[in-house]
Amino acid sequence: MHEDIVLQQPAHPDRLILLVRSGTDAAETLIALGAAIARQQPAAAVAVLVAPSVEALPRIAAAAGEWHARTGLDAARTVLFGIGAGAGLAVASLAVDPPIARHGVILGGALPIRPGHMPAGVTVDLLQIGVDREAADLADRLRQQDVNAQVVQLDSAAPTAVAAWLAHRLQTVSPTTPDTLDAATPLLQVEFGAADVRIVDTAASGTVRERHLPFGIATLTRRYLRHTPPTPLELEMAIEEIEPAIMALSLRLPANTVLALGGPEAARLNLPTAGQHRDEVEQLFQRLAAIALGRPAASEGLPTDPNFFAAALLLRELMHHLGVERVVTSATTPSAPA
Repeated sequence: MHEDIVLQQPAHPDRLILLVRSGTDAAETLIALGAAIARQQPAAAVAVLVAPSVEALPRIAAAAGEWHARTGLDAARTVLFGIGAGAGLAVASLAVDPPIARHGVILGGALPIRPGHMPAGVTVDLLQIGVDREAADLADRLRQQDVNAQVVQLDSAAPTAVAAWLAHRLQTVSPTTPDTLDAATPLLQVEFGAADVRIVDTAASGTVRERHLPFGIATLTRRYLRHTPPTPLELEMAIEEIEPAIMALSLRLPANTVLALGGPEAARLNLPTAGQHRDEVEQLFQRLAAIALGRPAASEGLPTDPNFFAAALLLRELMHHLGVERVVTSATTPSAPA
């Protein structure tokens, strides 16, 4: 893991906490804080990411991606912690596309005047000791982007005090909290089969409409994805069939529609219980594209099965062309159209 300092790595972590260290930060300070966090949260994977001043953002993004593959956790369950000289770097890293973390915690340091554009669903906690006008100004700018930003006053910056605050904070901010579904959430039911894809949506009038795409997971692998792993050309050929078929549906979905994915072929994707955002699905596709271009699959921790590629590609194209921001499994939805 390059120069990362691994402080805790359970076999099955429930959260990933990455502390950002710039080239000028004292390692001892971050190690002490990370160790205190690890003691407070024994089920979390905790590490210090070391980012040299040159190409710091790509280094942080690459390291976070490796940790996602290593732990099986995604951006929704990742906390990026910046302190001191690493504070500004942590803020900038939250704006990386696709996202590497959806929760940032910042303590002190020089903060950016113009933070990059944050993706939807990001939470930023700005910790301060005493009055810090810079933190308040940054929080205001982030809120203008619809980021859930707040300034938190702490009595002490001691590692045990900060770790205790973080443990309490993470108990109140579940990765699924901003995206909780209820009966009013508009759903697009999609079922992946071997030979076709079934799509069911409910119009504003209450009319239930069912459509089908004329191919399924087995169809795509038989026609196009014939190698293990598939080649870049095979992926492009599959996209050339998938894309126009989705556009021909002419679906006009309500804002905030969630894709509820089911069907016998959907389980191949092994979606997390909390579901995934579109940018995380895009991140998965980019990793698969890298494997198709020759990157060793073992380095990404992903299957090379063409059926897995077909399911991931199909989900990515549906979310992209229909403008759906989130996918969950059908089992997690409160209700489904009859």
